[in-house]
Amino acid sequence: MLYKLSANHSTFKPIVFNRGLNIVLAEKTSKSGEKASRNALGKTTFIEILDFCLGSDFSKNSKLNALELKDWAFSLELELNSYHFEVTRYIDNPKRIFIHSFCKNIPFDLKQQKDQSAYIDIGEWKEFLGENLFNIKNIETKKAFSPTGRTVLGYFLRKSGAYTDPFTTFKNQKAVQKQTNNAFVLNLLWGKSLELHNFQEETDKHKNLISFFKSQGQTIGKLNSQMVILSDEINKLRKNIQEFNVLPEYREIQDAANILTKNLQSLNNQKIFIKKKLSEYQSIIIEENNNNDINAISKMYKEVQISFSENVTRTLKEVQNFNKIIIQNRKEFLQNEVKQIEIDIKEIDAQIEKYVNERAEKMKILSAHGALDEYSLLQDNLSKKLAQLEEVKSDIKKQQDAEDQIYKIKSQKDLIKHEINQDININEYLKEEISIFNKNSMFLYDMYANLIVDTDRYGNYKFNISREKTSEGIERMDIFCYDLMLIEMFRKNLPQGIDFLIHDSTLYDAVDSRQRAKAIELAAKKAIDCNFQYIFTLNSDQLPVMDFSEDFKYTNYVVRSLTDANVSGSLLGITFSSPGDNEEKESTDI
Repeated sequence: MLYKLSANHSTFKPIVFNRGLNIVLAEKTSKSGEKASRNALGKTTFIEILDFCLGSDFSKNSKLNALELKDWAFSLELELNSYHFEVTRYIDNPKRIFIHSFCKNIPFDLKQQKDQSAYIDIGEWKEFLGENLFNIKNIETKKAFSPTGRTVLGYFLRKSGAYTDPFTTFKNQKAVQKQTNNAFVLNLLWGKSLELHNFQEETDKHKNLISFFKSQGQTIGKLNSQMVILSDEINKLRKNIQEFNVLPEYREIQDAANILTKNLQSLNNQKIFIKKKLSEYQSIIIEENNNNDINAISKMYKEVQISFSENVTRTLKEVQNFNKIIIQNRKEFLQNEVKQIEIDIKEIDAQIEKYVNERAEKMKILSAHGALDEYSLLQDNLSKKLAQLEEVKSDIKKQQDAEDQIYKIKSQKDLIKHEINQDININEYLKEEISIFNKNSMFLYDMYANLIVDTDRYGNYKFNISREKTSEGIERMDIFCYDLMLIEMFRKNLPQGIDFLIHDSTLYDAVDSRQRAKAIELAAKKAIDCNFQYIFTLNSDQLPVMDFSEDFKYTNYVVRSLTDANVSGSLLGITFSSPGDNEEKESTDI
């Protein structure tokens, strides 16, 4: 039971709760004028404060994270599982929950500040609430998306953002959270639901991997072909490496062979040059032999019509003799030069033969051995091919493992799907829950609304409400009927657990006045019969006064009236600006 909500500032309007029905009413006074609003009186803030005391996450976007509230602390006195105590949480120190006990043997390992204030960490507080409100053990919350005290509390303390449908407790809630949390509160196989979700995620992961390989053109068939080709190339490289004979002096011998080649080229060029010179000398000698006849000289003069006398002829003979001497001398010189050239050619030929033999010997050595850098290149190429082969093998194994896992997981998924279907068919809790929900709906609208628990395309739980006609108001009352059914079932099956249900006035927006009256009276009756507190906020103009039963006195249930006559009439007694005033943001509260 919740006993009292208070704060460390005197302007705050403390609220003392009763058993059964509790109304926090926002009233419009005659002094406030027609334009005054009840939206700033603190109805939503009241829900936020309760949730804050019950361990909600506190971030920069939290509604209470306002500069004006920095030194505020809120306290909630409650009794839970026979433990009576008060918790206090500070806005500027939200990670600690301060405890004041009204009973002995409080189940907390209390820590102390320097001022002797006793506290526990926020994590311990959440674990305590999970175990004592919903019998959720700490070990069960270790898996991702497992129900926790905080996530399940969202069905019993609905904040803004939780009024779209019965199965959603905050904006942008993940489908898996909705499945597991609703399965938990409905006494279904939530663990199997989470297990099936995890199996489905694992299956999708393997399928995505296979799809990725296919999109890259790397099917198992193509990869196997690549593996065969690479294996052949590797075997060939290994054979070449095995037969490779490394010569350490390879580079020196190769350089020497290159020098010999250059020398041979130079000698050949030199030989060509002196052979040409030899040919020229031989031609000159032949010409000289043909130019020593005096008659030829006389004939030459006659041809130019010059007539020689006896004296001149004799003189020409003398010239001829002199010419013979000169020619003979030059001929002897040329013959000597020719002999020297022939000797030089023989020496060049001998040197060429020597270089050719030396180069042939070195080339023979080079052809029988290999250089170290060539050997290294072969080794590097082999390493690259081996790495490529391992990558191909790895890709093949990844796809094969993925296909094997998909096959193995399928059998496990099929078994869980069967268990979930069987659970839906035979679960006695579910049958009772459907019955209570339908009775609640029938009480409000004289027509059944069907709470349907089915399976989705993955075989997991799927939750839905089905009725002949619907409207925004009816959909809001579906939430009311669902939550009312949940608290009734928990009071029956877990009597030491949660015993309160809290709604914001948002629930009653767009609801017809008659159905609103019926809902409030039904909640009042159920709260007494099932021993729980129904706490809700409402604007005074939402009160269906004319539609209440004659014996229903709503004034008996109003635990706090907030007025808009002036700021002091609001819940906190001050005005403040919070992040939620500009943009409503919801966080996953786990």
